Amino acid sequence: MKLNKLLTVAVISICLASTAAMAGQGGHHKHGERGTLSERMIAHLQLSEQQQTQIKAIMEANKQLKPQRGSRHESHQALQALTHTSESFDEQTAREIIQTQQSKQMERKVAHLKTRHQVWNILTEEQQQKWAQVKEKHKERRGHKRDGDK
Repeated sequence: MKLNKLLTVAVISICLASTAAMAGQGGHHKHGERGTLSERMIAHLQLSEQQQTQIKAIMEANKQLKPQRGSRHESHQALQALTHTSESFDEQTAREIIQTQQSKQMERKVAHLKTRHQVWNILTEEQQQKWAQVKEKHKERRGHKRDGDK
């Protein structure tokens, strides 16, 4: 009797572990592929070798434009230093730090949009339509998940 229970628990554990492992493989990008066209998307759009080379060059150029992570950390520390002091609050310095943060964020967004525009213009009209359909389906799924969370 104890052997049957032990065996049953072992089989269920293996099934759950394999199910979790399989679920973890589906549709997620590898960490290094975020923000780029994944292999799956390249296959779906049927990109030519020339298009892939052009897009990879654009993505590499965009990586170099991204600011270093440390700058956000430094401005966060500077803002924290303003609030964690017994001296009077320096509103002007706070405004300058925040304005610098917003300016950097805007530059990142503009660079991202420029990259998307460059990639879009490499695609054929048919590929653009496919990409737009994929994005729309993804948007619908995200919206549906959010609706289910409420």
